[in-house]
Amino acid sequence: MKMESNSSSGWDRGRSRVACFMGAALLLVLASGCATTHVVDEDDSSVSAARARRDLGIDYLSTHKTAMAIRELRASLAEDPTDPVAHLWLGEAYRRKGQPEQALEAFETAVTIAAEREDIQTEQDAHLNLSALLSQMGRHELAIPHCEALAADPTFSSECSASRRSTSGAASDSP
Repeated sequence: MKMESNSSSGWDRGRSRVACFMGAALLLVLASGCATTHVVDEDDSSVSAARARRDLGIDYLSTHKTAMAIRELRASLAEDPTDPVAHLWLGEAYRRKGQPEQALEAFETAVTIAAEREDIQTEQDAHLNLSALLSQMGRHELAIPHCEALAADPTFSSECSASRRSTSGAASDSP
């Protein structure tokens, strides 16, 4: 019986050591997770703040608070002047506010930056808005290159371009 108690206490010591080892390993894992640091680049935080302001500006615009939208979108661009989406929405806000020259400038900037960044969707949206605004301003000749840029882009889809493609496709299928 004494032997059983020795092996039982040996077994308990072994279990105790394993439990202690497991606890230490768990503590080490938890501590290392807490000890890691994520250094936030100052540029990343300013871009995040700029995007937050841009999104707030878009929200204001969707609720017809155009002046507040312009304020937030301009603040966003002060923090990140290379955001083509913010320029696009600022142009829309100026258009709604009845300030076509400012809208024109914002849309043109959006086209330029979007093209540089290869942001196809924003570039298409800016071309479309520019062509519409220039037409509304009576500057039809200046609107044509933007319409042509959209017509030449195979990724641009609209009801007009889809029907034009189906019509031209039908014509090419016939003998």
